[in-house]
Amino acid sequence: LIPLPHWDRLFVAVFLHLLSEMTETLMNSMRFLLNLHYKSVFMKSLPSLLWRSVMVGVVVNVLTPFFNPTIYASLSLFVDMALFF
Repeated sequence: LIPLPHWDRLFVAVFLHLLSEMTETLMNSMRFLLNLHYKSVFMKSLPSLLWRSVMVGVVVNVLTPFFNPTIYASLSLFVDMALFF
């Protein structure tokens, strides 16, 4: 393995954590869409799903530009696509 500078190691850790959060949010989104026909599930799931989506978007948009603008641009696009499609 190539030793990475401190900031690069931190970026990789943050990136992997965000990827994990986005995957979980995407899975929750699919689960949410599958349960739309149950009104009680819809009413209970919507606030949690929206809150998680907003938090992931805020973390990506606030933290990522400090590390790498190129990855920020592609990651931001991925998050937007995951949240709105």
